[in-house]
Amino acid sequence: MLVYIYAICLTFSPVQSIQPKDTAAKVEQYSQQYIQQVNKKVSRTTKQLERANARAIAELEQYENALNKRLSKIDSMAAKRVFDPLNKFKPGAGKGGGKYDSYVDTVSSVLGMLGKDGNIGKYKDQLTKAVGNVDELQSKFEEVQQVRQFIAQRKQYLQSQLGQYTDLKKYLSKYNQAAYSYVQQVQEYKDILQDRKKIEKKVVELVKNSKQFKELIQQNSLIASLFNFQNTGGTASLEGLQTRSQVEQLIQQRLGGAMPGAGGGGGSNDATAALRDQMSSARERMETLRNQFPGLDNAAEMPNFKPNEMKQKRFLQRLEYGTNMQFQKNNQYFPASGDVGLQVGYKFSKNGTIGVGGVYKLGLGSGWNNIQFTSAGAGLRSYMDYKLKGTFFVNGGFERTYNFNSPEKVQSAFNSALLGVSKKYKINNKLKGNIIILYDFLHNQHYPATQPVQFRVGYNM
Repeated sequence: MLVYIYAICLTFSPVQSIQPKDTAAKVEQYSQQYIQQVNKKVSRTTKQLERANARAIAELEQYENALNKRLSKIDSMAAKRVFDPLNKFKPGAGKGGGKYDSYVDTVSSVLGMLGKDGNIGKYKDQLTKAVGNVDELQSKFEEVQQVRQFIAQRKQYLQSQLGQYTDLKKYLSKYNQAAYSYVQQVQEYKDILQDRKKIEKKVVELVKNSKQFKELIQQNSLIASLFNFQNTGGTASLEGLQTRSQVEQLIQQRLGGAMPGAGGGGGSNDATAALRDQMSSARERMETLRNQFPGLDNAAEMPNFKPNEMKQKRFLQRLEYGTNMQFQKNNQYFPASGDVGLQVGYKFSKNGTIGVGGVYKLGLGSGWNNIQFTSAGAGLRSYMDYKLKGTFFVNGGFERTYNFNSPEKVQSAFNSALLGVSKKYKINNKLKGNIIILYDFLHNQHYPATQPVQFRVGYNM
């Protein structure tokens, strides 16, 4: 791991390069927009974290009170023994600071460089505010880490003290769910923070190769400080770090006799190879857990229940927009038509979506020799989509269609009750395609009769 960190840090060493003459002018051009964007983004995240901290502590105290009352009815002495010593959370009481955040580190360095730019004077007040907001966000990250430590310790304590009471398992489960929800909510805010806007990418791209920026990184970057770049003029100081041969010798001394395959005379090579295999297996396992439970720091935060991934999503993040199209054959009363639908769905779970939409019927004419575009009708739709297996979903809904300019004795409006399956496929990171086959259970009630089986193709995003 140290080798990888060292490799990353080497990228901070000064590189002599000729910068375009207009780089400074472009940086100045985008500076105000960048500072405004950073101010807005950092302030929003700070407020979100502050609310998340307060909400998590209040919710967990509520569950603790419920546990206390319930335990008092079962064993009042045990309730006093367990809950009387407990203290409320106090900011600043935890150990250590916040975790390293690359966004905060980069923004701090860019703002530091802009602060040294003589042409930034007219934005000085905005820049000062941005620097203060970034510092406030960093302190809020430290408080988040303290809250997480507090929750992890409190959860472990309550589990050890109350785990034997079967009547309290439901309350402990709710407590654990609330603790996990807080961790995931914080991770959601961090992911949004890391999503750099176009103007942010532009400014960072312009300044990252400048000599001044690299010198600033060497003086202020958190990662660079690991190797003492600040005092070595850009050269990594490896004093105190073990060399590769020393690490291999230590592995052989500690694990050589105990490692599988290490007793066959291969010596250090066998021990190193065996350790490498075990480390590779452990790394794959850790990567799987990291993808499954993003944002967790340690095993104490692992949930003992099946998390609802959608619980931490905001309302707008749960919305799914889509469009689809189908075609109807012509008959003695109506021309052939194409139905173009627009819909918006709400993901109530990872696997399920419910939504509403509208459809416009475009008349296409009576045949290839008589193509004529007309406004044939419109309709309303409701639908539900739920995952069956893999990329296959069960799809159903209720629809009402209105025909324009209907002849006499022909329905001007009719209902449809649809049920079928859909196949979804990925087009890119944001766009998905789908193919839907539906059966209309009310097709016999339509006059003139419509097709019982409907085939639709569409896209969701």
